[in-house]
Amino acid sequence: PYDDFRSKGNADGTPIRDFASRLVNQVVVNRTTVFQAVDIRPTDDYLPGHVLNVAVLSILIGLKNDYTPTRLHELALGALLMDIGEMAIPQEILKKADKLTPAEMTEVKKHPELGFDGLRKKIGGLPVPAMHVAYQHHESFDGSGYPRGISGGDIHEYARIVAVADMFD
Repeated sequence: PYDDFRSKGNADGTPIRDFASRLVNQVVVNRTTVFQAVDIRPTDDYLPGHVLNVAVLSILIGLKNDYTPTRLHELALGALLMDIGEMAIPQEILKKADKLTPAEMTEVKKHPELGFDGLRKKIGGLPVPAMHVAYQHHESFDGSGYPRGISGGDIHEYARIVAVADMFD
C-alpha cells in the first residue's frame, strides 16, 4: 500500500491485511528460527525491509505477551503501516544522505499524523489499534516524543511495542 499511497493518495487495505495474517502465521509456526531471518533487506530501499523486520520483532514480543491471534494481527498491521505517512514527505528529504536541517526534520516529524490521517480516511477496513501505531510509534514513555508528546499509559500498548522493535531494528 506504500506505493499506492504515495502515487494515488489511497490504497486498498485488503492486500496488507492478508499479508499481515500470513506473516503472523509464519512467525507463530517458525518462531524459533524466524529471528535469524530478520535484517534481510535490499540496500537500495530501506523502508520495506525495515517495516517487515519491525513487524516480525513486534509479533515475537506479542507472542511472549500471550497475545491472541486477533491482537497479533492488529499489532502486525500497525507495524507494517507505521511509516506510511512518510509517503507524503518529499523523497529528497527522506533519502538525504546528510544531516537534516531543522525545517526538514519538522517535515519528517509530520509522518505519524499524515499516516494516521491517511489510514483513517483513505485505506478501508483497518482496525483502529493498528492505525494508532502509525500515529503513536514516535511517542516516548517520558513524554518527549512526537507528534503529541503523550507519555506512559496514554501511548497505546501496540505503539509501545512497535517503538521498541523500531529502535532495535
